[in-house]
Amino acid sequence: MRLLWFPIALIAALLVAQWLRDPPALRTASEPTAVSIANLSKTVTSITTAPHVAASSAQQQARDTLVAEFKSLGLQVETQSTFGVRQSPRRSRFVSFSPVENIVAVLPGRDRNTPAVALMAHYDSVPFSPGASDDASGTASVVEAARLLAQGPKPARDVIFLITDAEEQGLIGAQAFFNEHLLSAHIGAVVNVEARGSRGPATMFQTSPGNSDLVELWARHALHPSGNSTTDAIYRLLPNDTDLSVSLEKGKIGINAAFIDGQFDYHSPTDSIANLDPRTLQHLGDFAFTTTRALAMAETLPTQTGDSAYFDVFRLTVVRYPIAWGWGLIALALLGLSQINLSSLGTTRVQVAIATLQVAVVIAAVAASCHYLADAIYGPGIIAYRERLAEIDQAFWVYIALALGAMLLLKPRAQHWLGAMIVALLLAILAQWQLPGASWAFAWPLLIAIVLSLVTSRLAVNTTAAQISTALVGGATFAFALGIVSSIYVGIGALTPAGVALIILYALLLFAPAIELWSEGRAARRAGALLVAIAVVGAVGLKTIDGFSARAPRPADLFHITYADTDTSFWATTSTAAELGGGKAEQKDLPGKWGLQVWQTPAPQADTPRPSFAFTYTAGHGVWTVKTAQTPRVFLFGLRPSQTLTNVKINGKPIKLESTKKTNFVTNADVPLAVTIEFDAATGGTLDIDYMAIVPGWPEGDKKPPGPPTNWTPATGARVIIGSAPVKW
Repeated sequence: MRLLWFPIALIAALLVAQWLRDPPALRTASEPTAVSIANLSKTVTSITTAPHVAASSAQQQARDTLVAEFKSLGLQVETQSTFGVRQSPRRSRFVSFSPVENIVAVLPGRDRNTPAVALMAHYDSVPFSPGASDDASGTASVVEAARLLAQGPKPARDVIFLITDAEEQGLIGAQAFFNEHLLSAHIGAVVNVEARGSRGPATMFQTSPGNSDLVELWARHALHPSGNSTTDAIYRLLPNDTDLSVSLEKGKIGINAAFIDGQFDYHSPTDSIANLDPRTLQHLGDFAFTTTRALAMAETLPTQTGDSAYFDVFRLTVVRYPIAWGWGLIALALLGLSQINLSSLGTTRVQVAIATLQVAVVIAAVAASCHYLADAIYGPGIIAYRERLAEIDQAFWVYIALALGAMLLLKPRAQHWLGAMIVALLLAILAQWQLPGASWAFAWPLLIAIVLSLVTSRLAVNTTAAQISTALVGGATFAFALGIVSSIYVGIGALTPAGVALIILYALLLFAPAIELWSEGRAARRAGALLVAIAVVGAVGLKTIDGFSARAPRPADLFHITYADTDTSFWATTSTAAELGGGKAEQKDLPGKWGLQVWQTPAPQADTPRPSFAFTYTAGHGVWTVKTAQTPRVFLFGLRPSQTLTNVKINGKPIKLESTKKTNFVTNADVPLAVTIEFDAATGGTLDIDYMAIVPGWPEGDKKPPGPPTNWTPATGARVIIGSAPVKW
């Protein structure tokens, strides 16, 4: 019977952690002052009848619908129409451009001179996707917050409801607003709402630096708060961006939330209102409303002081404290470790040192095994990646079984418990040094483990009291820690599930007294072998069973490509040669260094329209133009000047080109292309130019794409033309 404590507590913790992946329960009846799921769903439905990229007729219909919504609330509404350009400071050699139509609605506050708060989302979608989650859910949350704030007490400051355009092309609408609109200078704080999936809780994942006051305000007012400083700290290191990035570059304080589970639907034809979890939609609406209302009603906006370490506890409350206190927690852990009596636990320093190395090696080995196992199951290519997303939930249990099995095969004893504590301590120190927002994820479970060890060292491991304290305290903390592992997995698990290996560390920290009973005989090794066998069987199943279904359809990845410089044509795919349906295929990098590698076989010529180019140079001033007769699905071109160019502009908007380095330009606006690049050059030179256009329309022939296109395979079912057009003056 003593052996039951561990599996019971483990299963209970796994169930709780799985439950935490779901958003809060749906409220069946809303109060007049509460977010209404009916209103949210109605707005999402009204603007997602079709994919709606910038400048498309569907986008114009969505714009008109939203403008009418805001006007019906009595707000001051305008549309900002302009040619937008975004050249990110972090990616200065990448320029995105598009015509944009931002929607700006204003709710006047009591003091119109005090800095305003802006609630922001984008209403464009990627091609092929209705965009119900990304970001009609955010747009609906903005509209619903506007309704509630408009009918409530007058806010202390102006509230600006900003619906941006062309976010999916590179934050172009937000850049246009914060660069050009007069109201941008009036804004003191920004709340942004986004999505990367179709379900899960709406998690606060990003703030501006110096976030202590802002986190405090969010935590005090949030309904079922979800968020932690680990996500915030990691996100600051990533190249990822949302519209909030633009406002942060302008020095505004800001806070960001999104849901990220159900990622198969992200940028996909399946991102529809039917597949969007209404609980998730409501939770995002709750975040948008409560956070914006708190900022709007505050007599003063939060100031940028120190950063906080913070985390929610089962979405009931938010623990937060100055981030420097992490060193205090580490010092407390060191003190606690020094109080553990090794002899009372039946181990020695040498055994602990060896066990520490064993724990570290097993965690690293399982992390690597999960990564390579995923690669072995799915292989390379976009279609394989989409299958990873389709099976991400099933695969999670394979990796969990592998990790727990490997841990039990170690036959953990008391020295492994202490070894896990030392590993956790080292990770907490490393995190506090390099990524302080993440240190709490190791420090707090470590402190709980130390308390358990101090209690257990005064009791026999096999006593009922020791087992109950382990099952209750350790189990609850393990469920919390498993939520950390789960969130890491949901965020990056489709690329690499290596983070699942952390479950070994947390299990040893928090379940060691219960696990040790299994290690006294053969139970640990037998259970470990069984779990590894289950993982192997599961992996074989994932490998052999098609992960696609009517709910998660297999995408196509087949297109026709023409190399204009050699006047040759091919059938091509970015996945594997199998997509070409037979014949000898070659693998090559696309000219122009677009970062794409294709498999291709010879194809007949197709009527692929080519862009037209013109160049003039007069009195030190160069003008280069490119036009297309029809709307390209995507158009990219790269410019590499041989010398320093000054006063560079694209359609009249200033940009920078680095001498002798290539700058890439991209758009997928739903209009024929008409771009002018002008510059000043004191002396003669050259401008190396290459381009790639994805043109709608499938050429005549036997080959047909076997499935729907997605934003992951934007060339599917289309004609691609690649070439160069250098100029000299």
